[in-house]
This record gives sequence, C-alpha cells and structure tokens, in this order.
Amino acid sequence: MINILKNKTFLMVMLSLLLFSTSLFASKESYKELWEEVQKSEKKGLPKTTLKIVEQIYEKAKKENNASQFVKAVIHKMKYSVQVEEFSDIKIINNLREEVVDSKFPIKPVLHSILADSYWQYFERNRWKFYDRTETVNFQQDDISTWDLKTISKETIKHFQLSLQNPEGLKKISLDTYDEIISIGNTRHLRPTLYDFLAHRAVDFYINTEPGLIKPAYEFKISDASYFLPAEEFVKLNIVTADSLSTEFNALKILQDLIKFHLKDDKPDALIDVDLKRLKFVYNKSVVENKDDLFETALLDLGKRYEKSPVSAEISYELASLYFQMGHNYNPQISEDYKWYLKKAYELCQKTIKGFPKTFGAENCEYLISYITEKSLSLQTEKVNLPQKLSLGLLSYKNVNEFYFRIVKTTIEEKEDYIYNHNYEKKLKKFIAKQPLKEWIINIPDDEDFQSHSVEIKIPE
Repeated sequence: MINILKNKTFLMVMLSLLLFSTSLFASKESYKELWEEVQKSEKKGLPKTTLKIVEQIYEKAKKENNASQFVKAVIHKMKYSVQVEEFSDIKIINNLREEVVDSKFPIKPVLHSILADSYWQYFERNRWKFYDRTETVNFQQDDISTWDLKTISKETIKHFQLSLQNPEGLKKISLDTYDEIISIGNTRHLRPTLYDFLAHRAVDFYINTEPGLIKPAYEFKISDASYFLPAEEFVKLNIVTADSLSTEFNALKILQDLIKFHLKDDKPDALIDVDLKRLKFVYNKSVVENKDDLFETALLDLGKRYEKSPVSAEISYELASLYFQMGHNYNPQISEDYKWYLKKAYELCQKTIKGFPKTFGAENCEYLISYITEKSLSLQTEKVNLPQKLSLGLLSYKNVNEFYFRIVKTTIEEKEDYIYNHNYEKKLKKFIAKQPLKEWIINIPDDEDFQSHSVEIKIPE
C-alpha cells in the first residue's frame, strides 16, 4: 500500500523507508541550509564532501536531541559511507548497532527496524556465503561476516521485534509529525501512527521472506481454519509455537495486535487494509485443503460489513482476483467446474468500478478486466498433409468467435523469408496482397465465459 522509493545500492532501502526531514523538537529551518548544501554537493558528485556535511548535521542533531534530524543524518551517513569507504557495509552495521545501544525512545525503535533490515540486506548480498555454512566455527558476535544462516535470521527477527517493544508508546505518536519524511502517496490514512508504520514494516518482512531457510522439527504451519475467522474472533486466538524463528508465527502475532488496535476506529480504512493483508497472507501460506472456500467466505463477509465504504473496493478486487485464479482451474475435459469464475470476476470488477470509481480497488479492477478480456488465437496443423485431401487443425482461442481463413500459394524462398524475417508487419502485408486459393469464415457461438477453448476444424483440400 505504501509507495516508497527504493535505491539499488546496499542499505539505500532504509533511506527510502525512513527519510526524516523535519524536526520533532525544533523547527526545520535550523537544518534547512545544511541539507541544501548536502543536495548541492551530491549533485556535483562529491560523496566525501557530502558525507562531511552530513556528519555536521549528525553532531548538531545529537547535541540538540533532535530525533528526526538525528535519524535522517544516521541514514544519510549510511548512504554516503557506502560510496567512499571500503568494507563499508560491515562498518555501517557496526556503527548502527552502537547507535541503537546509545539511543532512546522514540529513536531507538526506528533504529532497531533499520538495523534488522540492514542485517537482511547483508544476507541478500552474501547469501552464497551463508548457504555454504551450517554452524560457524569462528563465530564472533560482533562480526556479521562470521555469522551462519541461523544467527542472521535470529538477529534480524530479534530487532524487528525490538522495534515494537513499546507498542503503547508508539501508538501515541501520530505519523502526522512525519508528513514530510515518508513518501506514502494517497494512502497516508492507512498508517496513522508510528506503531502502524513500524509494525507493517516488520510484517512485510515476515510475509516476503523466502520460506524454508530454517526448518526445525517443530516447524509452525498455518494449518487451522480459524485463522480465516472475522477480525473480532481472530484477535482472540491463542497463537503459540516453539518455533520462535517462524516468519509465519511472528507475522500473525503482529497482525493480531494491529487489527485489535484498529477495531474501534471511527473510519474502517486502516482496519480493512490490515485485515486484508492478514487474510491474503493466511491464504497464501495456509495448508488447509479448502482454503479457497475459506478465503472466499472471509472476503464476502468483510465486503458485506463495509459495503458502503470506498475502501471496500479493495475487498472486491481481492475477491475478483480469487475468482480469476480459480477460473484457471477450469478443464472442460474433466468437468464444468470453475467454468464461470472468470465471468464472476469480470462482473464483480465492473460493479466495483461503477460503485467506487477512481479508488485504488477500482484501478486494480480495471487492470484485472484487461487480463480477463484479452484475446488470443492459435492454430496447430499437421506437419505433413496429403495432397488434394481434407486436413485437420486445432484452433485454440479466447474471447474470439469469428475467424477468417485464407490459403495462399508460396515459394520455397517466401517460406524461408517468413521463417527468418522478423519484420512481421512487412510479412503480413506481403501475404495479404496475394490472391487466395481458398478463403472461408468460421463462426463459433460465444457463451461469454472468458475461458480458453479449443475446437478441431477442417482445412480444405
């Protein structure tokens, strides 16, 4: 939901995640000129000079106990250190670890979140080293380059959890304070507090982390249908496990608290957003056999509750996406099951666009409709056919019901040109200009199910 700018350079991800540019305890004008100098120096391609200016801001913010400017300076130090120092990724992590120890609330939880992300970014850059290790012989707690896979996973999860250690305090800090620091497009209302922002960052990590990195004997699995229950009942579930490194378990616990936090909101936007995230996550990870039915029921229930809210357009889109996915299970050679699911998705999208135009959900529905209604056509024939005899072809099509055929006579040279010449428009014009030996039209009844179909056709002798 949050549109956050990203950079490919190591640790630049954190810069875009928390780009602090205003002061919590002082006016932004006191730092304005220094940051303008940073921008000018960066544009000139002078990373060393830029880093020195950032270090001045860092010292100033630290001295004045200016939370936002301090965090912004820390992140920019990470950014420019990468450009000017050898082995800077390890140095940055070590420096960041020291900053976390020395910092206080509300800086500390933000730095914990950045440190967790820094650990995983390091793993992503050096994953081949970690896969070659089981348990490190020369392990050193202060040297990430000696860690094994279990250690870096454990430390990453630990710091994401520490970023949420004081949830009640974080929930009292409105994100309005940070309007100029985080790029969140038109979805600002979905992250009303600093807790929301940091909690969603942690959940996104747990949801998107590649599965199967570590599989203990007591591996936690989403194998209970109760995880699809309505929000009020889901938050009451007692979710426990001995698998403390389970990304699924940690995600569910945070989602529980986020949902509980927003259950009594005056506007349902933030609640719907996090509850949809919960349901999609459970559906994708669940090992329950009837999870399609459970997910559909949960979405229908959620949509009915908030059918008058514009945010319900996103619920409808998710339901339409489920129907779209289920529609691809249709196999006419086996049964008529799932035949009409693409049409259900199409009709639901049309209704959503009409009911809540220009919403995020309606925009997604428009994209989905373009996939549902796209046309396709292919024809397979035998490689060898007898002269002056009827032959057969397999016509496969989608969202097309009238077909025009022409047979033209070609030379060997024209055939080779057709094969090797990739100027398709030129080839098409050339063959269209030829006088056909045979031409005919086939009309096939269209039942408007938006499905792919195949039919055997006769090709004249």
